[in-house]
Amino acid sequence: MNEKIRNYFESLERNEKFSHGAGYAYRAYLDTCNNSNSEELIVNDLPFEDDMSDFVETLRSAGLTTVLITDASTALLRNLHQLDELGCRFDGLCKATRNYAWGAPEEIPAIRIRLN
Repeated sequence: MNEKIRNYFESLERNEKFSHGAGYAYRAYLDTCNNSNSEELIVNDLPFEDDMSDFVETLRSAGLTTVLITDASTALLRNLHQLDELGCRFDGLCKATRNYAWGAPEEIPAIRIRLN
């Protein structure tokens, strides 16, 4: 991730209170930094429906153009439709690499989303 994106998320960290949607984006940023070498943000946990708009706006404000969705929750299909309604587009299926402390890096299924 580039310096603009890192600076944006670091500024969120300094903010004592931020919205739930921004919190999900921030946790995805931390998780990506700590557990992968990915240049794209890896989102393992999508927010609840009420927070999705704010989540997407936070990602766009950070300067991100794509993210990799690895969430496998039961609400995934509903979340994907909501992302579509918010103007996001699906680039297709792909793999994300996740590092694990107890073993070799693992490729996990993902969906690349273009935030537009």
